[in-house]
Amino acid sequence: MGLKRAVAAGIVLAATLAPAAAQAAPELSNTDRLQDRRYGAAGERARIIGFQDGRFYANGWHIAGEMGGIWSEPIKLVDGVWFGIDDQWVGQATEFTSGWGYVKFDLPTTDGIRLQRTDFAPDGRRGALIGLKMTNPSGSDRTVTVKVDAHSELLAEYPWSFGNVPNASDQLPDTATVEDGALRFREQGTLPHPNATPHDYAAYVASDRRPSAAEVNTAANGHRGPQGTNVCTAQEPPSQCDDGPFGKGAGGQLRYRVTLDGHDSETLWIAVTGSDKGPREARSELRAALRNPAKELAAKVDARERAGAMTRLSLPGDRRLQQAVDWGKQNVLDLTRVSEDL
Repeated sequence: MGLKRAVAAGIVLAATLAPAAAQAAPELSNTDRLQDRRYGAAGERARIIGFQDGRFYANGWHIAGEMGGIWSEPIKLVDGVWFGIDDQWVGQATEFTSGWGYVKFDLPTTDGIRLQRTDFAPDGRRGALIGLKMTNPSGSDRTVTVKVDAHSELLAEYPWSFGNVPNASDQLPDTATVEDGALRFREQGTLPHPNATPHDYAAYVASDRRPSAAEVNTAANGHRGPQGTNVCTAQEPPSQCDDGPFGKGAGGQLRYRVTLDGHDSETLWIAVTGSDKGPREARSELRAALRNPAKELAAKVDARERAGAMTRLSLPGDRRLQQAVDWGKQNVLDLTRVSEDL
């Protein structure tokens, strides 16, 4: 076989054996009933549970109203994170997209700025990253103030809110402070039960940028962005609910001045990290998460694509089932969680 023919044959064989290298992983998008549909974005040590319109409604019943938000087992960190541009809170997403290892939201244009949000949980990190991409459609430079609200809910996965003792109603209140450009939430103490041991839960919310201002516990709605204060009992539709009956969290806001060149984009990354071993470990996780968010997202997608390529299934008679199997592998990865020193 001649050299040219051998090289050509090798290229065809490589394309046949490794199609994943030639095309990006698939995405699925939805525009229907986004406020009623949950989403999950998970890593090995953290997960985000919210709604496809980009909001964080109170939902769930093991701990009534508290099963959403951002978790790092064995504890929950925050109920949610919300964004605003200048004096306007960002509205509900118009389209939701699920990718391999991440999710995206197409958000309504706010104060003339086009917006898209990306959520993911880096593997190996006790936290999550949320990126707000801002695009200036005009030819003139713009400087905007980005508001970031966060409401904490530091609690363990047990006790639940049934008839068990101790009960979810026994959880202790969170405190909120501003620490070196970050919001710090903390819960310390011992649940009222003879077998309970002292705990020290901590969570941080911050960006890789320095905030222009920060405050805690100043908003009537507990710093839940555009959401309200409606407390539900887990019987109502989640989109009507802002908190559950056992909420004892705290809230805060960070503000950032971001300059957008004409016809250009910038992304503000927000990290939420935490630990059941106190603020030192939680702060260390924050530094690691914010070191290079874009690189971490690329690594996450690459890892999911490699996992997806480990097995191949072709069902010419039922391509939807074939796709379901591919997405099922991603769901298995989402369900894989690591928790240490329990």
